[in-house]
Amino acid sequence: MTTLAGADAVATTPTLRAAARRSRFWVLAGVGALLVAIAATLLAGAGSSGGTPLAADNAAPAGARALVEVLRQQGCASRQRTPWTRPARSPRRARIRPCSSVTRTAI
Repeated sequence: MTTLAGADAVATTPTLRAAARRSRFWVLAGVGALLVAIAATLLAGAGSSGGTPLAADNAAPAGARALVEVLRQQGCASRQRTPWTRPARSPRRARIRPCSSVTRTAI
């Protein structure tokens, strides 16, 4: 009669606690990397004082100073209009010149 060495061995599957214990490092590493990425994004955005977006006198990346300068070099008239200023004419009677531009300032 022959006996197998592993015949009496019991196969056990890993429990939820054992699986969580093994993956704890990678979960914490992922959460830490996510927190570092969020902090870096917030700090990078907080440091840039771009001024008023789309303002004609704003040379920051959010500004429109370069556009206004190029239009002026091409002979186009440009003016800055803020939301609280009234237009010179009513919109129905305003004439649109082919080379005119208005730079709007966002609030």
